[in-house]
Amino acid sequence: MIPVAENYEIKPLTEEEETIIEEKIMEYANAIAPSFPYTEEEQMVFKTEDEGRKAIGGCVVNVHEWGRAVLAQLWVDERVPPSRSRFHADPCRRKCGKGEELLLSVLR
Repeated sequence: MIPVAENYEIKPLTEEEETIIEEKIMEYANAIAPSFPYTEEEQMVFKTEDEGRKAIGGCVVNVHEWGRAVLAQLWVDERVPPSRSRFHADPCRRKCGKGEELLLSVLR
């Protein structure tokens, strides 16, 4: 479990809980910026590279006509060399901030 705040933890979900959360996310998103079956969307693909210009991570974001962006896929190579992270004191392969860096650059 990952501590999030003083009174919260991130825990694995049951399938039922996952369905409820997905429904709540869609309910909220549709209230803000509805997406209809005929709504056009643009797919944007981003990647991050190592020093040798080899792709070590990437993501696919679908941007709907209304301006709503949905992260469809996120991948970070598990063989990414260890690096320092503000979340982890120890060097790591995954969970070392590469996915976060990628998402933050997409948001800019």
